[in-house]
Amino acid sequence: PEQREKEIRNLSSIFDQLADQILPQLRKSRITASINVIGKSDEEILKYLDTDPSKLSVDEILYAATLYDNNSDKMKVYNKAAELYPNDYRVYNDLGLTQYSASWSKIEERLRISFSRCSGSLYIDSTLRISSLS
Repeated sequence: PEQREKEIRNLSSIFDQLADQILPQLRKSRITASINVIGKSDEEILKYLDTDPSKLSVDEILYAATLYDNNSDKMKVYNKAAELYPNDYRVYNDLGLTQYSASWSKIEERLRISFSRCSGSLYIDSTLRISSLS
């Protein structure tokens, strides 16, 4: 009986080791994914946009618009995308946002002129503050 109890105690220590060291590692898994997207460079995208935009996917054309700083160039890109991909909602969404931004910058400019001519107006000051949030 003493030998048996000693072996049971040894087994329980082994189970404790299993529970603490081995089982937690078996419950977790680690997955590593390495993905290489081979696509066109910015220069190639802009070249195709000028020469033959039909060789570009809608994603590449939408990305090309982000390479421009001014809204008029962005609108040209989005209009071309709308011609080539009329069923993609992202094109019209980005075009609408660009048109809104272009209009808002004109409105904001006029508000600043108005503010400079009528300094101290609470209405114009609050309008400019709100415009800076968007």
